[in-house]
Amino acid sequence: MKTYTILIADDYSENLVIIAEALSCSGIKHKVIKAINGKILCELAEKRIPDLIITDWEMPIMDGIEAIKYLKSVEATKNIPIIMCTGIMTTSQNLKMALDSGAVDFIKKPVDPIELQSRVYSTLRLSDSYKIIREQNLTLENQKEEILEQKDKIEKQHSQIQKKNILISSSIQYAQNIQRAILPPKSTIDCLGENFIIYKPKDVVSGDFYWYADLSAPLVSTQGEKYTSSLPQKLFPYQFLAVVDCTGHGVPGAFMSMIANTLLNEIVFSMGVHSTGLILKVLQNKIKKTLHQIDSGNDEGMDIGICRFEKNNNTTLVTFSGAKHSLYFYSPPAIQLQVIKGSRASIGGFIYDQNENFQEETITLKKNDLIYMFTDGTICNINENGRKLGTSNFLSVINENINSPLHIQKQKIEALFAGNKQLDDITVVGVKIG
Repeated sequence: MKTYTILIADDYSENLVIIAEALSCSGIKHKVIKAINGKILCELAEKRIPDLIITDWEMPIMDGIEAIKYLKSVEATKNIPIIMCTGIMTTSQNLKMALDSGAVDFIKKPVDPIELQSRVYSTLRLSDSYKIIREQNLTLENQKEEILEQKDKIEKQHSQIQKKNILISSSIQYAQNIQRAILPPKSTIDCLGENFIIYKPKDVVSGDFYWYADLSAPLVSTQGEKYTSSLPQKLFPYQFLAVVDCTGHGVPGAFMSMIANTLLNEIVFSMGVHSTGLILKVLQNKIKKTLHQIDSGNDEGMDIGICRFEKNNNTTLVTFSGAKHSLYFYSPPAIQLQVIKGSRASIGGFIYDQNENFQEETITLKKNDLIYMFTDGTICNINENGRKLGTSNFLSVINENINSPLHIQKQKIEALFAGNKQLDDITVVGVKIG
């Protein structure tokens, strides 16, 4: 049980005794401090910080009203409850003056012990409640300060993150420009025939890309200028088209796409490898070597489908090899898509046999026959019911529109992705043999 400190002030010792005796019978655990005038009252109050003050009105040196006003002006004592106890200043006007000065209650003399006990008890309970509220308010104030400090800290961190995000976004945007620059212009692929390309990175940059090479004409820059060389350029009647899905998406996938694009150009143009199966074989070895996969355990790589086109009068020989990619084609009198499946191994990764061979198959296509290649992100879209699109659903849309113009086919395919959740990069290429 709490022990309360009660400060009593009266210039008559008899009154001090009466009040002290009344308190002793109250059942309230307490200790009493006595003062004989207002000045001593204020000194003891500031020093001891009592739980309750009971003061007479008329006292020498400093009366009760003056003492109350002083104590209420001091931070340490302003919340101490004070009861005015007087036998002379008993009018309603006196009561108002006492309450206005800061007293919380008013007792008339001669003191009735029961009344005194009751008023002291209720005042102490009220004081305890006020203390709890003040402590809670102090806690809240401290918490508020901490929250404001945390808010300032978070705002500074947020500002720093925003600046970093702007820098990162700018860098990634610039990387996107570079990555898109390696993609062949659609006009170059037009050499094969009418075509459409759907290219939808999941993030700003992509792990997917498509690649085209034409060995039947001199190399030209993107500005249309022929490349000059001290060595004569040997021309071959081949065009190549590949769709590539590198490990991951976003920035890691984009790095792999740049490596793969460079290696494909090196293999076909510099090394003169024109067999599609051998191109994938060499690409496999170069990826392992470039990424030091045997020593490092790095397992990055890619899936790829690559076609070689060779025009002969009214037909086109299409040779295909795939690493976890297939080629779908439509050639009447067939009534739906046919498929050439690629090898089950990916390009790259230390888990695959260094001697992995990639099969190649050649088909003869007529003018207006169709071929399609796509990455696995195409069939991984999730619809509103939480189900993946799937290969069969995707191919059924192509079969249903196989005789429609290519731009209609493209619209139908793009409609499959509208509103769906994209989990990976998407690339679809369709070509009508010219």
